[in-house]
Amino acid sequence: GLVETQLGRWQTGDGGQTWQAVPEAVIDFPVVMEPEQRWDEGGCSSFMLTAKSGWSLCTSQGVKPNDGSNRLYRTFDGGTSWEEIAWSHGENFERGELSGFDGATLFFLDEQEGWLGAGNYLQVTHDGGLTWEPLESTGLPQGDMLYLHVRLYFPFFISQKVGVITVRDRSDSKYKVSLYRTDDGGQTWREIFKQPPPAPAPTMFLHLFDARNGVGLERATNTLFTTRNSGATWHELSVLPALCADREVFTTDLAWSDRDHGWALGTCNPNDSQREHTLLATEDGGATWTTIAPLRDAADQVLDIHAVDSTTLYRLHAAGQIMVSHNRGATWTAQGNIPAATAITFVSRDTGWALQNKQLRQTSDGGVTWHDVGLGYPLQSLAALPNGTVWVITDEPRSMDTINYLPRHRLLHSTDAGRTWREVHFTEYGFLLPNNEADWSGWIEFADAHHGWIGTSLSSSATLVYTNDGGTAWFGMR
Repeated sequence: GLVETQLGRWQTGDGGQTWQAVPEAVIDFPVVMEPEQRWDEGGCSSFMLTAKSGWSLCTSQGVKPNDGSNRLYRTFDGGTSWEEIAWSHGENFERGELSGFDGATLFFLDEQEGWLGAGNYLQVTHDGGLTWEPLESTGLPQGDMLYLHVRLYFPFFISQKVGVITVRDRSDSKYKVSLYRTDDGGQTWREIFKQPPPAPAPTMFLHLFDARNGVGLERATNTLFTTRNSGATWHELSVLPALCADREVFTTDLAWSDRDHGWALGTCNPNDSQREHTLLATEDGGATWTTIAPLRDAADQVLDIHAVDSTTLYRLHAAGQIMVSHNRGATWTAQGNIPAATAITFVSRDTGWALQNKQLRQTSDGGVTWHDVGLGYPLQSLAALPNGTVWVITDEPRSMDTINYLPRHRLLHSTDAGRTWREVHFTEYGFLLPNNEADWSGWIEFADAHHGWIGTSLSSSATLVYTNDGGTAWFGMR
């Protein structure tokens, strides 16, 4: 058997007793097919038994608890047409009704026998999905029903007796993913695989130069890591120089113009709003670093730096001042002002983007003036390419009345420099579930129109997710 984890693919040849890492390979996930009807604040999870025969469970959360519905659809023509075969109201389902949570997953062994993992519930059907019974099980971890600390995903059976299921457990404030096996149709389960602890890897300031090569920083140790396989594995490159006599330097930002030229911004007093920053530079891809100069003209905190080319840098101050350097950071001049901005990115010396009060702004004169790009959503992070392609992640609050009132995240995409936008709908078979997972760490990075990365922080476990189709499907890298 095989299992996919954030740390790669693992293989067992003895029923799960022992596991070996499998060399990097292309991961093929099932194709998700959805009925025409979409559900706000929910989604659809589908399973195709054959090219023609399949099921799709669509959930709607509604405005208040138990105000949504769960509907199971059936297709016999490969998804061209769908028929509703089962329905239940909200999450207060009765015995014999199907349960539904955003992120629920289906599996059918044949036209009659099927299983459903929804929240911390496991259900079974013997009539093709018309009726469902809760599967009373022992051996699986239990969790808080309200906050869904334990969630069951991707049941898979090879017979009516033998099967496995993926369990995500956050009940002890640590994110754990395990694989459980049953030999009696789901009555009892035993853990057969626990995801190993992550290898050393960057926790922030990731930058991708192309579809495979990138760098990132592990800030606790100021260690720079490099990847040559899209982030699947990382190797230590260097440790940033010590700038402080009695403590470790606190790196506040990294910027790169190409694979050779990069800059690091560090300080010895991370808790001082008037702290002095020091700018470091590399010309060999981060193997060695030299001090450019202390930023003595920084009257307040420097929030962000961005490199356009090997000589041009922009920096953003907490008070909103934009500064520019055309000599690798040796000297700086005031360029403009954008109060309450938290991040900037420039794709040329003239064209740039900023997040101001969680709204998107654009400049076409190097940061001297800024205009609003009206989206109507509060934003968390952005990524932009020189060809006018832009991605943004929204940070929308949910109602406190809902069972899951964590922020909702959308991925919005523009190919015309922000004039028009479309929402990129995530697939449930990818790693990232946007309507459930609120723990995104705040950055998104794209190397080109297809290859991108999002940093997440699921409890205490930092995770990297990756797309190679422009953001429709995301897969865990570590």
